[in-house]
Amino acid sequence: MTLSGIWKRFRRRTFSPSEETFDAQMQYLHAKFGQLSVQIQELHSLHSQLSVKLEQVGRSALAAAIDATPILLQDLHISPTYLNADLPNPILNAGVVQKGSEIIFISRSSTPLVRDDHRYFFPEGQKRDTVNIFHRFDLGLRFKGNILLDDSVLKTKSSKATCGIQDIRLFIWCDALWGIGAGVRISAHDGEPIREQILIKIDDYKVIDFIELASPVQARVEKNWTPIVRGDRLFLIYNYVPMVVFELVDRRLVLVRGNPLDAQAFVIRGGPPLLEWDENTYVGIIHHPSQICHSKQHYTHSFISLSDKFDVLEITPPFFFQRKGIEFACGLIRYQDKLLISYGVSDRASAFALVPVEAITPTVVGIGAPNQHAAEPRG
Repeated sequence: MTLSGIWKRFRRRTFSPSEETFDAQMQYLHAKFGQLSVQIQELHSLHSQLSVKLEQVGRSALAAAIDATPILLQDLHISPTYLNADLPNPILNAGVVQKGSEIIFISRSSTPLVRDDHRYFFPEGQKRDTVNIFHRFDLGLRFKGNILLDDSVLKTKSSKATCGIQDIRLFIWCDALWGIGAGVRISAHDGEPIREQILIKIDDYKVIDFIELASPVQARVEKNWTPIVRGDRLFLIYNYVPMVVFELVDRRLVLVRGNPLDAQAFVIRGGPPLLEWDENTYVGIIHHPSQICHSKQHYTHSFISLSDKFDVLEITPPFFFQRKGIEFACGLIRYQDKLLISYGVSDRASAFALVPVEAITPTVVGIGAPNQHAAEPRG
């Protein structure tokens, strides 16, 4: 029975309007419903038009922001130095450390490859894999030679790095050379890569020990944890905003600040190990999430300063190092009165540049010359 029929039966048994009045009311309601349907369709159309216009405005605003972002080395008239290696695939994302009388860089060479800062692909016959290569320089930044990292222990004994380890940040801890990077393996469930942070201890260019750092939130991708060395203590910044910090104690992660469950946005992301600038201040480089603009990916960076309590003191406006597109900083050390910054370009090259300290002091409040000995060139 229709709604109209049910209402008529109910009307006969109760006090109700006449049949003519009822029919008129139903016609009126049907007409109003039709008008409402038309208005809803018009609103839907307006919403779609507004969404398109907002997207256009957003793209225009992003393009304007990217176009206005400064290029640090260009503005300072500094030329980068490219690292080279005789490998089948390009090298990228160099880290750096001073160890004794040498300055040592490490770059990775990986598949997939990228074209035009946007399109990733696998060369024919190649699978996902990564090797890492050291570039040895003396303290005068004269090249001494390259040598591959022997990571056979890692690849055979860690189930979390069967495809190698990527974007290694080098640092000295307890007088030994260490690195932290993203171990890569392929999920047996969906065939997609899983990345987790792994600490590696290196001696004579060989991984001699490693510590797997499980995701504190069971995420399948963990990258960009930032090391801070304080004497014989090692801290790892998991996230900056809000601040989440772990300490490595007896090969275990101990939470010392924040809650990783509250830190899933990653509005800024970690970079090279932080430099201890003075007793109360650390200085480093962070990067911002990738933005698609002009049909390319763009990564911008900022300098950051932290207190010894892990409070963020300053984040500079974003910049590019040498070109607009994909750039990724993995290394930062002091070199004389300069900062030596090593980074990847377009996921196709490794480079480094020497940036005078005074170039960043106007934008990073309260820092002056570093108080610790920097690398000095030999005569």
